[in-house]
Amino acid sequence: MGFSIAPFLVAGLLTSQPLTLDDCVKIALEHNLTLRQLSEQVRAATAEYQSSWSNFLPTLTVSGGYSRYRTETPWPGGYYTLEDTSWSASFQLSQTLFDSERFALSARLRAQKEVSEMEFTKERLNVSLKAKEDYYNLFRMKKLRQVSETRLKESEKNLEKTEQLHRLGSASRAALLKAKVDFLEAQLEAIKASKNVELAKSNLLITLGFGPSEEIVLEEDSLIELKEPPSYEVMLELASRHSPKLRSAKANLGLAKANLYASYGAYLPKLSFSATYGYQGRYAFPLKQAWDEGRKDWRFGLTISVPIFTGFQRYLSTNKRSAELRSAEHYREIVERNLRLELENSYLTIEESTKRLELAEEAFELAQESYEAAKERYDLGAAPILELIDAELSLVKAESARIEAFYDYRLGIERLKAIVGKEDI
Repeated sequence: MGFSIAPFLVAGLLTSQPLTLDDCVKIALEHNLTLRQLSEQVRAATAEYQSSWSNFLPTLTVSGGYSRYRTETPWPGGYYTLEDTSWSASFQLSQTLFDSERFALSARLRAQKEVSEMEFTKERLNVSLKAKEDYYNLFRMKKLRQVSETRLKESEKNLEKTEQLHRLGSASRAALLKAKVDFLEAQLEAIKASKNVELAKSNLLITLGFGPSEEIVLEEDSLIELKEPPSYEVMLELASRHSPKLRSAKANLGLAKANLYASYGAYLPKLSFSATYGYQGRYAFPLKQAWDEGRKDWRFGLTISVPIFTGFQRYLSTNKRSAELRSAEHYREIVERNLRLELENSYLTIEESTKRLELAEEAFELAQESYEAAKERYDLGAAPILELIDAELSLVKAESARIEAFYDYRLGIERLKAIVGKEDI
């Protein structure tokens, strides 16, 4: 739960070397203030729970005292004076033998500690997922910008060639206007793509805990072969054990049970034991003489208290805690159902992204072949500019769809990990 990356080292990492996905996740976790707050809450809850065990230990008290007094009583012919000195010491041991409220308090604090830990775990997964989403989104936007820049260059070349053909009388004015419109649209798309890259970079920097104007260098990404996730049954089993939402719901259920048991404990008696040994005498030193001549007291006792009537407070408290327990049980069932639904939706999204990627790959190959053929025909004067522009737009759409499907698949896998609660699958 601790954080180890020093802020001044992280700031240097932004520009000194390319950052990997794991680097970005670590930096985001390091700088997230909500995580730091929740981490301190976990520490406080843990310390409070540990301190509750002191209620089961005996208490030992040592006390001592000294007094000196003088009295003067009227007597015929004067006063009768009496002086004395007194030293005292005592040892008292007390031990609670049975107190249901102390057991209930310890159980309640343990449940609260688990709730705090689960809240921390949930937030940690959310921060990690946000860093991954922003990291992949930046690469998505960069690749889409490359596509738009390539289209802009091709559009510019087509416009220049169409202008030459128009001057030679080999291209109509309509073809020239179409080439100009295509070039202007390519410029607009390039401007929009550059803006999207800057926005994606700013979002990533903010997630990492830095200002949006900082510079950042990321390790080059590539369209690598994708691996299929484990089966739905395997992930459901993992989610039942590791899902932070489900574990948090179970922790809240445990807290509700502890509160109910505490309310039942108000009906039970309390039993305690105490022992006291004390000394009182005129001398403190020498020790043996003072001890032999002083007065010594021994006391032992057992105390039992049984609540009889508390103004219906116990009854009303038990009813309230019972209702809270039933509510917590219903909430856990809701979380379990939603968890299955989230997993199913996540698998559907991944499956859909996989099919889209396969189709986009095929469409990209066909669009690329079609564009090359149209370009060759246009260069030979056998095809109008409109045919080339249509082929170019088809190629841009196919490549953009391929990029979108690829990163949707990657993000689908990361979201699946966040739902399950395990990042190493």
